[in-house]
Amino acid sequence: MCREQIQSYQSLQKAISQFTLTTPNLKGATYDSAKAYFSNVLYPLAQGGMILSEAVEKAVSAFPEEYLSQVDSIDLKQSELEEQIREINRLLNEAREIRTQLMSTATGETSLFQLGSNLVVIGMYTDVKKKLEEKLRKLLLFDARSTLIFLEIDSLRKAVAKGIEQTKTAWNGATGTFTVPNDLSWKTTIQEKWTTYEMEKEPEIDIREEVYPNGPNGDIVIYNVYVNGVYDDKQSNELNTMIAKNQLKEGLHFVGEFVLINDIYRVINGKDWLSGEESSRLKAAEWLALTAIPVSKLAKIAKEIKAGDKGRK
Repeated sequence: MCREQIQSYQSLQKAISQFTLTTPNLKGATYDSAKAYFSNVLYPLAQGGMILSEAVEKAVSAFPEEYLSQVDSIDLKQSELEEQIREINRLLNEAREIRTQLMSTATGETSLFQLGSNLVVIGMYTDVKKKLEEKLRKLLLFDARSTLIFLEIDSLRKAVAKGIEQTKTAWNGATGTFTVPNDLSWKTTIQEKWTTYEMEKEPEIDIREEVYPNGPNGDIVIYNVYVNGVYDDKQSNELNTMIAKNQLKEGLHFVGEFVLINDIYRVINGKDWLSGEESSRLKAAEWLALTAIPVSKLAKIAKEIKAGDKGRK
């Protein structure tokens, strides 16, 4: 169920992006207000719903596994452990009292044997007590940690719920426009969670050159794409096909395009990054939507693009 919800939220984000980025010809108060509302309210809500579903799925899956690894293989209850510790303390105190009596009256081999047996019992009770206390300690630590996990989920749930509540009054029938609420504090919570989510999910993309000398037309350069340190045959073939098909000297231009710098630039500015030629916003946005590589570095890349523009002027 969670996986289906996640996929639905992903589809919703893609649909909102296509509507807000690729429909420049749709103008007027209704469309303008809709784009603003979709971007500022519905899109972050879709993000929040997606990471909330993933967080719940992850917590539900990890909870029993972490319990088994961190606490015990059987179900333990704090109240039962505390009662067992009280009982073992009572038995331990009784054994110690008996030891005191034996030591004060110990004569002959029989008393010495009783004293030795008593010491064995005390040692056994002490060992049981330590094990019970260790189980209780682990259980309390696990409870505290699991409570924190679900508190974090609850804060996200409340943010999503508040955003959904605001959607009920978004449409103004009198003016035929959408209204963006003044209080978007819930959006800040979701954006913070989304930033953390992207950092955890974002793969490391590494493009390495492999040069084969003495080719028919000089050195042959092959680009190999590695995702999280693992060679990706599909992405490597796509990159090399892209470069070979266009037969341009500026191969690095296509490397940049492959890691989305060029396409992000086209979506923002409507033109090619290096050549400056006009390009279709719709085509660039579709490429971004279909690519397997995420676009979480958008803000950083946008800054790099701006810096690059200044350097080329």
